[in-house]
Amino acid sequence: MTPSDDRRPLAESIQALIHLRAQMEGRDDLSSQEVANAIRESGGNISHTTIWKLRTGQEKNPRVETLSLLGSYFGVSVKYFFDDRYADNADRQLRLLAAMRDGTLLGVAARFGELSPAGQHTIASVIEQVLHQERGGEGPDGWSER
Repeated sequence: MTPSDDRRPLAESIQALIHLRAQMEGRDDLSSQEVANAIRESGGNISHTTIWKLRTGQEKNPRVETLSLLGSYFGVSVKYFFDDRYADNADRQLRLLAAMRDGTLLGVAARFGELSPAGQHTIASVIEQVLHQERGGEGPDGWSER
C-alpha cells in the first residue's frame, strides 16, 4: 500500500469543505454552481462542472491552480488536499468556527464561565470521556496531530 492509499479521497475532502461552508451559512448544502459563482466573484475562474466532478470523485487529478482557488474560497491551504493531519486540524477549526457563528459555542462558554473551578473540571472531564467514546477508544487529545 502506498502512502497515498491512506490519504482521504479528494472528493471526500471537498465535500467536507462544502458541507462546513454551507453549515457556516446556515444552510444544508451548496451547489457546485454556487461555489463556482462565489469563486468567480472573488476573481477566480473555475467551472461548476469542474467542482461537480471533484466533489463526486469523477475528477481525481486537478490542477494545482484549481486546488488553490478552492483552498482560497474555503479558507484552507492547498496542503489541506494532500496532508490528512493538516486536513483533520483544519476541519476541527472550521467546525469550531461554525459553532461560534451559530451561537452554540458562545452560549456554552458563557455558562461554563459561571461554574466554579471544580464544576469546570467536571465538564472538561465529561467532554474528554465523550470524545474517547466517539473515537472508539482512541486517544483523548482531539487537538493533537496523529
